[in-house]
Parts: sequence; structure tokens; C-alpha cells
Amino acid sequence: IGLTAVSGTVSDGVATAYTLPVGTNIYGPFENGFGSSQDNLLQGLGCTDPSDGYVDGGYDTYTAEQLVAQNCDITLPRYEDGIRISLLDSCGGHTKYHFHERL
Repeated sequence: IGLTAVSGTVSDGVATAYTLPVGTNIYGPFENGFGSSQDNLLQGLGCTDPSDGYVDGGYDTYTAEQLVAQNCDITLPRYEDGIRISLLDSCGGHTKYHFHERL
């Protein structure tokens, strides 16, 4: 959809704060899906069998997160020892960083 015009810092619910540069991608509210290439991510969220967390693309990020939570029998989002466990960080983005919501 676009790019950020200012930099920012993600510090809430992370072990080490990180800075997002000007020009960080903004993708919009829909997730691209989760499959076998996201197995490590799904295991990190708590899915014992990552294939239980596979979700087709096209869902909004909230619904995708709740599908993963339901299918893996976990709670998302949640905090463990002050660290946010979720598909999105507290700023509404993730992975090779891009925003989906809460800009």
C-alpha cells in the first residue's frame, strides 16, 4: 500500500528494542498466509505441530492469528516474561519488517 515517512522504535513487549527506518513497508490488513515455510514461526508461537497453524492467505491479521491460536490450542496474543507472543508486534507489524495495522 505504501511506505512510512518517519522512523520509529518498537520497544513494547520485545527483549531488545529495534528501530524501523523511513521507508518501512505498509502492506494493509490482510495476511499472506502461513504454510511450511513458516514452521519455525509457528513453533515459536507455541504450535507443537506447525502444520496445525497453517492458514490460507486472504484473512485479516486478527482472524489469521485467532485461527492459528484455535488450531494450535494456544492463546494469541499473550505475554511470557514480558515478551509479546503474537503474529504482530505491538506496532502492528512483523517479519522482514512490514506493517499490517495499528500504524
